[in-house]
Amino acid sequence: MGLTPGHPPFTGGHHVIPYRINDAHAKTTDRPVEVHATPDEIRHLAEQGFLVREAILPEAIRATLRAAVDAVVDREGRETKMSRSKQFGGVFLRHLMEKHEAFQAL
Repeated sequence: MGLTPGHPPFTGGHHVIPYRINDAHAKTTDRPVEVHATPDEIRHLAEQGFLVREAILPEAIRATLRAAVDAVVDREGRETKMSRSKQFGGVFLRHLMEKHEAFQAL
């Protein structure tokens, strides 16, 4: 797949973000949150809306999930008489945990 231009490389770094909850009844409102990403990765996520984690799942699991997505697309495409228009239509993948047992194993 490869990273998009400007995407920071994955280093496995992490840091703690200070977070404060809004709870008048709490003894302390400070909640440090350990984040498994670098500040540059978090900044990219906030600015671009995504963060790539290449090869985070072993190939055998990725192959199983690809086959499961294909099965869901085939089934939902038949059931909804999927439009083949290039302007609109297609299968909108939602709630995959409910649609194939491979996703429940994650």
